[in-house]
Amino acid sequence: MPPTRASRTPAEQERAEAVALLYWLQRAAEDDQLFLPSLRKGHLASPVHGRDGLATGMLRRSVERAEEAGQGEVYRNVGRLFAVYHRVPHGGLRLGCGAGSMGTSLSILTQRERTDRLMEALLRSRSRLPWRHLAQACADLRDHGHGPPSWPDLIVDLVHWHRPRKPARPYSPRVPTVSERWWTDYHTHRATRQS
Repeated sequence: MPPTRASRTPAEQERAEAVALLYWLQRAAEDDQLFLPSLRKGHLASPVHGRDGLATGMLRRSVERAEEAGQGEVYRNVGRLFAVYHRVPHGGLRLGCGAGSMGTSLSILTQRERTDRLMEALLRSRSRLPWRHLAQACADLRDHGHGPPSWPDLIVDLVHWHRPRKPARPYSPRVPTVSERWWTDYHTHRATRQS
């Protein structure tokens, strides 16, 4: 039996809301051919002419909670990244629930120099969220026929971009930032694939 909303940890609640948003994005894109083009323009909360009223309500609640928590920018822009990756939704949409972090996803690409530069740009983006570089990464993954990153993990990572998660114990070592973790994932998986 899944945990109830009241018994979820904050991390579980964040992930559940991210999954709810992505479920809505998938349903809306399947129901309305004009949805992905409007999403690429930034119209996340636009009405959908499809049949799924429950999904529309889920989106509105997710976006309202995100706005209240100061995370609306993340939800809107991950919606745009979803639309960039799914430019043409033929063959079904991929939620990307198992691909891992953005670093893990990019380690699959074979254009080493270009991908290394993209990872360096993501690592340097400390003051602002790297939307332009993330859009390029999603387009590269799509263009080379690879699956998307884990969209729920991407939302959670970007919510925590400016603030590293606290260590589990008071005197445990410093927790790496999201960009440092992506960098480690990228090089770890790249080395694994080469050997």
